[in-house]
Amino acid sequence: MSYTRILSFLKTRYLLFDTSKISSESDKNEQMPMINFGVFDNNQAITLNLFKAKVDHPPHIHDETAAMFYFISGKGKLLVGTNNDLQEIEIKPGLTFATEAGVAHGFVIEEDTLMLSIQDNGGIKKGEGFDFRYV
Repeated sequence: MSYTRILSFLKTRYLLFDTSKISSESDKNEQMPMINFGVFDNNQAITLNLFKAKVDHPPHIHDETAAMFYFISGKGKLLVGTNNDLQEIEIKPGLTFATEAGVAHGFVIEEDTLMLSIQDNGGIKKGEGFDFRYV
């Protein structure tokens, strides 16, 4: 699958989620290309996220935002649980996973991975800030 082609096609909605703007933990700064489809009538935010191969995304929490993840392609590990007890779930095409608000989750990415995320409560962008913190 050509991620460049997908991102080029949807370039008008392409964002680069950069955690350095929301966290002072410089050792965890991460960037992730995403396409924001918007927030819909039921207050669900839908994004298409591209996780680059060999770029990990440390466990973090959204205090007010639950999410449903649909993995379209790729390979890696989804980390989910509490700070002291993170379980690993194999990421593979077709995996669907729901996480409640306040539950830590992160990603260990082995190859380019495409994930659709549906978030409740308007998503993680909250006014001028974000519902995002590292554990």
